[in-house]
Amino acid sequence: MSVLWSVALSSATKNCKAAVTAHQDFFHANQEWSCNCNQDGSLTRCVDEWLQLLVSCLQYAEPELDKLLTTEMSAWKLQLLLEQMGYADQQDDIPAYSFEDAYNDMAEVSANALELATAVQALLQRELPCMNCDWKTEALNKCQHILQRIDGQIKKQLSKALVVMEQPPNIIRQGKNFNTSVRLLSCGPLLESANYMVAVRVDSFENAGKICNSENKLENNTAQLAAEKNNSKEFNARFSKMKITTIKERSKKNDKQYGIENRSKTDEAEVKKILKKPFVLQYVVNGVLYGGIESIKIQTISELFFYITHGSQKSFATALAFWKSIPLLEAAHGDTKAYYTSSTYFDFNIDFHVSWPFFENALCIFFTKTVGPKKGFHPDQLQNIKNKLFGQKSAPENASFSILAEQNLLNAGRTTFWEWFYEAVLLIKTDPILNIWNNEDHLKEEIKQKEVYQRHVKELKSGMKEKYECIHKKKLQCDRQT
Repeated sequence: MSVLWSVALSSATKNCKAAVTAHQDFFHANQEWSCNCNQDGSLTRCVDEWLQLLVSCLQYAEPELDKLLTTEMSAWKLQLLLEQMGYADQQDDIPAYSFEDAYNDMAEVSANALELATAVQALLQRELPCMNCDWKTEALNKCQHILQRIDGQIKKQLSKALVVMEQPPNIIRQGKNFNTSVRLLSCGPLLESANYMVAVRVDSFENAGKICNSENKLENNTAQLAAEKNNSKEFNARFSKMKITTIKERSKKNDKQYGIENRSKTDEAEVKKILKKPFVLQYVVNGVLYGGIESIKIQTISELFFYITHGSQKSFATALAFWKSIPLLEAAHGDTKAYYTSSTYFDFNIDFHVSWPFFENALCIFFTKTVGPKKGFHPDQLQNIKNKLFGQKSAPENASFSILAEQNLLNAGRTTFWEWFYEAVLLIKTDPILNIWNNEDHLKEEIKQKEVYQRHVKELKSGMKEKYECIHKKKLQCDRQT
């Protein structure tokens, strides 16, 4: 549909410009200005048709753009995130849809509408005696209103043109390098050249997009948008070796700083409270211009991440990141509501619950992604994990973050489930243990065969059995014993 509107608008623009040229040439050839359209009103009818075409186009484009920038863009970004997080194999079948093509087509419509409206305005501003003055004034006012609506459409679309293609890690440690990248979506003629710098800053999730007194420091936080070699219409900015050196923000209410750089390691409760505050990267392009539209600010934010200053905080931060992955996993299975309202997962004053079967699946995926084994958990191992989490008594059906990482296990001192589970995962990840884990079934079979062989050799020596059909590799030796 967008393509059809673009064709109709382009054709109307061509006719409008031709009308301007024809009347201009006629005026130069006839100093006393005598025009046929003064009698038949052909030009005024054309202007009315062009203005009505623009109004009809906006009636189509405005709700379509709203849907494109909300529902469809969110679904597309979620798809990108699921692929980056490695959840593509968990997704249900998704119909093929090119969001980027639809986004570009909508930009084409806006650009063509702006071109036609500008041409009509230029025509109406000419000294044309064939036009009634009152009608001309009304038409100019209508055209000006249409131009304002088109400008609003273009500004709205361009402001959302930046998309994070490579997300920051789920956990970022102070002073450690990481990479990210963003893409400027193709906007037809609206952004044919994108020679802009992208600047990045780090903000807490609660302050993202707000004006606040921040002392956060992020190194290597600017990059140039550049066209890809194999696609001149695709502009990307890549940030290499980014590094957070300081996180210090001020609360708007009491103007107190919070940060974990100077916290005592023994102040565990306070450190965990601060670690629960998720952060985002905010990417901004300033000063984008198109036509007569005022300077446009293009910006986007990354997915949430958690910030730590030393290795002892990694276990708890990993629990936070694991909990963050649950709404994504639910979204991969088609329940996108959890992801779009995922702020609930990060309000740790609310003990949000997840069903055990889904939580069990999330643990299995975390284990596979962290350890990378050839095989995951057996059903009996999962039952042992469940018993460890909830205790041997009748287990509840739901898990929560407090059960996962804040409540101590029964008969385990000051150890939480996640501390126990994460330590076990890291142990399995070591080379000797991982080799045993991956070859467990083979080793069990070898032990079983060896036990059978030894038992049968004993039987043959004692004369308890005279015939034996061996199933293991040392059949000849058994035959000699017969």
